[in-house]
Amino acid sequence: MYPGIRDARGTLKSADHRVSVVSKLPGKRPNPSSASAISIEARREQDGIRDGIHSFNMALAAYRNILRATRIAFRGDAPVLAAAQGQVRNEFRQKSSLDSSSADAQAAIQHAQQVAKILRENVVQGRKSQGRDDTYKLRIHEQTERGDNESLLAAGSGGTMGGCGCR
Repeated sequence: MYPGIRDARGTLKSADHRVSVVSKLPGKRPNPSSASAISIEARREQDGIRDGIHSFNMALAAYRNILRATRIAFRGDAPVLAAAQGQVRNEFRQKSSLDSSSADAQAAIQHAQQVAKILRENVVQGRKSQGRDDTYKLRIHEQTERGDNESLLAAGSGGTMGGCGCR
């Protein structure tokens, strides 16, 4: 241990920490032949830990992202919001046993990000208008994807009954 090396909290740091901090400074590189240099195995282990921490942070970000998306998509509908958030929690608990750096964990994180995107951009809630049976009031928010209807209009120009363009 180097008695003068302290982190921001004042905690003493080991030689391994000193080398990794020095190696991040521009123009400063540790001498690989010195006794304080980190061995290749230790560096690989640190990289694995960093990858695991990075994957954990990505999973946490995906979890928060999907919870925010449920709040946006289901605002004002408490029972549906609670059910959606409960399902998100259950899915993440089931996947919590995966190794954070595995391909399955990465696929689950990617899936969660895609679900959050769909919830934000494509899910719109509607309520029946009072006094009208065939009219709904939609709650469209600022993140709702608004496309044009050109593809629908082009498909309907074929003169078919359903308007799908099928013959």
